[in-house]
Amino acid sequence: MRSGWLALALPCLLAAAAVAPQAAAAADNLPAGDTAASAPLLADVPDDRIEAGLLTIAPGAVYWQRFGHNAIVLRDRAAPARVLAVNYGIFDFGERNFLLNFLRGRMYYFALAGDPRAEIADYAAAGRGVEVQWLDLAPAQVARLRARLSRDTSAAHSRYRYDYFTRNCSTRVRDALDFAVDGALARSSDTRSRGWTWRQQSLRLARPDLPLALGIHFGLAGYTDAPLSLWQEAFVPQRLADAVGDLEIGGVAVVARTEMLAPQRIALPSDSPPAWRWAFVLVGAALAIALWLLQRGSTALARKAFAIARGTILALCGIAGTGLLALWLGTDHIAAHRNLNLLVASPLCLLWLTAGFGRGRLARRMVALAIGGVLTSLVVAIWFALTSAARQDFADWLLLLAPVLLVLARTERVRNPQLPDASAAG
Repeated sequence: MRSGWLALALPCLLAAAAVAPQAAAAADNLPAGDTAASAPLLADVPDDRIEAGLLTIAPGAVYWQRFGHNAIVLRDRAAPARVLAVNYGIFDFGERNFLLNFLRGRMYYFALAGDPRAEIADYAAAGRGVEVQWLDLAPAQVARLRARLSRDTSAAHSRYRYDYFTRNCSTRVRDALDFAVDGALARSSDTRSRGWTWRQQSLRLARPDLPLALGIHFGLAGYTDAPLSLWQEAFVPQRLADAVGDLEIGGVAVVARTEMLAPQRIALPSDSPPAWRWAFVLVGAALAIALWLLQRGSTALARKAFAIARGTILALCGIAGTGLLALWLGTDHIAAHRNLNLLVASPLCLLWLTAGFGRGRLARRMVALAIGGVLTSLVVAIWFALTSAARQDFADWLLLLAPVLLVLARTERVRNPQLPDASAAG
């Protein structure tokens, strides 16, 4: 699942000014040149000799491995060396307009079948746990699964439009397994929920990489804050493994046995999402107090430090807000659309910053206009937060940035007493 997560991580990191590589090696995938998908899936083996399993790979240490990975395994019981894994997490860097489509949220992935043993060895060498849940499927269910996998890896259907929450390498595995058991997986998980959201699951898994987690938290909009069913949670490979492990049909567990292929040798993600509220409050208060003290300082060093801090904060807020606006209006990254963090990190901060370098009445009016717009946005954001009118978890960023921007607005008149009265309210 790692490569799909890049489609979310990069835009969010751009919006939050976090730093990460824009592309990574295609680990968690079968080799790009693998042509096994064009071959039948053990076509000469009868259905009653096929053993099917869900292969789940635990998260790794690198940021693009944080969400884990999975695949469906088919094996000949009579000749266990004959094994294939169907992997839905393949993409092609050489595809036309790959980077442009990546940035616009129009990614296409592929499903391929191949021998998974080399990849399993790589996961084991990296310290990532690998297990297979071997499924107790009737021959008719195996036949349905093989038919679905053959279709999904065929030239006509292997390419699919990717979405990191609703249509990724794990949800495609889920859908294939559900087809095999005639919808039993959906019926057992679609009406149950733990109340978790896409945001919470994402932050839980990304948490060890703080810049990545903060970028995700900033870049995700209210779309990701609705409670998920267990069926929807299966966008995470381990959650799909949990759902399959709980599945019973006619009182019989679908998982016959679980085989550990490689032990987990690196720390696993937390079982709960991070609780950062007080950290955001304290950092926001500390920054606001520091700015207030610096602007009151009479030394050249204090004035220079305040100017640097002011410029950095306004630049970061303005760039981040512009990134969010671009994600909303210029891309198909629906998880970032209508992001209320735009009210907190307004693109008007760039106008505030750049107009402040000017001289004369027009420059002063532009600064006043920018400050008025930023303050209005903050008032709207506070109203949303207090009335629960917004279905987005953006309070962390409001508590972090609102005190800082309010102090900057209030001190702007001190450093520029010729500003129009419209800015004095700051």
